[in-house]
Amino acid sequence: MAAKGIIEKELSYIMGIPESPNEIETYDDLIKRLEKNSEFNVKVLKNDTEKFLRVDYKDEQYIVQILIEEFEVPELFTVAHQINETDYNKIMESKLGVTTIVEFGKSNIDSYHLQLKLISTMIPNLLGIMDFSSQKLLSGRWAKMAAESYIQPAPEYIYTIQAINDEDGSVWLHTHGLRRCGSLELEIIGSNTESYQDHGTVIQMIAKNIVTNRYLEEEKEPFYIGEGIVGTWVPLEKVLDSYPSECLGGSDGRNDEHAETAVIYVYLTEEDYKNGKYSHISSVNEVMQNNPLYFISDEETMRMKGLALERWEYFTEAITNPENNGLIKFGILVDEKYRTEGDANLEHLWFHIEGVDGDKVRGTLINQPYYIENLNEEDKMTIDKSELTDWIIYTPFAEITPDKVYLLDERKKYFN
Repeated sequence: MAAKGIIEKELSYIMGIPESPNEIETYDDLIKRLEKNSEFNVKVLKNDTEKFLRVDYKDEQYIVQILIEEFEVPELFTVAHQINETDYNKIMESKLGVTTIVEFGKSNIDSYHLQLKLISTMIPNLLGIMDFSSQKLLSGRWAKMAAESYIQPAPEYIYTIQAINDEDGSVWLHTHGLRRCGSLELEIIGSNTESYQDHGTVIQMIAKNIVTNRYLEEEKEPFYIGEGIVGTWVPLEKVLDSYPSECLGGSDGRNDEHAETAVIYVYLTEEDYKNGKYSHISSVNEVMQNNPLYFISDEETMRMKGLALERWEYFTEAITNPENNGLIKFGILVDEKYRTEGDANLEHLWFHIEGVDGDKVRGTLINQPYYIENLNEEDKMTIDKSELTDWIIYTPFAEITPDKVYLLDERKKYFN
């Protein structure tokens, strides 16, 4: 195992499922569609039944293999999207898809985005996406919109956190998908049904950083996860014997897929770190229950802001319907005494929307700021839309975020 949990990147396997198998009858059809997309350049390297391509995208070259192949949806795959019943049944009945096989380049998210673009281009009527690397099923409607966007997909799409439980309430949490980013998969052994969601949030915060090319610290070194939560990791082989072999995540139930991982722990004090005394994640359950502030990178904040602005019209149209309610998150400059050099120095706060006048948004603050003393919950403000970082629409049928606007296309009546 390399330092910082870094391993050789595994290949990323993602399949696109067409509305009809007639869409993907020949490789020539697929290649011709790819050649018409100006976002990348394609050159065929092999002309046999297993197509290899060189794809030039964002100043980087990728070797991509495409396969037209039969499939069945694996039983344990996570359905990661709301998919309407008709589309879901069609996916489950489908037998043929196009798989893209890629080694991620310098940017994990750009590489993933490219795979979506390739699949979306090759399959005009995309029914679903089956990500074998992260073991999840995604909506084809979402994938089309994501592929057409200039904003990258969220880091969470590159990995899945699986929670396996038993009758005693024990839960084993572990990821799939990070190995294609050149990282060990993450896990927590010995969680439970009361706390596993909080523990999953901890894994999610760490995994997001891995996806955005911030690798784990050296084993047993500390790193900040959120307010009052200092994490670390230990190689599985060094801690597996400390768990009963028959427990969830114990040695009895493991296979090669889960043989080399990073097990997440926490340090409760600086003294504990100096003494090499790490504790189970459950030691900070109380901290997590008090809604701590988790650290989100500036890059991820800017990605979310970009998508929220790109899809702003969905929000403004949807809130004209009185059945819908809207919230917007704005980045407000913190008081001078809290500002630090080099940081964005913004506190991100949610407002209930009272109205939109051009680029100006009127809203009521729904949470109490930490770092802005002259601003309080229920204060009313008018803010320029350029300051927004996220939004949510609450409709009678679903909670819609910028990432979920594909759901609105199925429910046009909720636009206005």
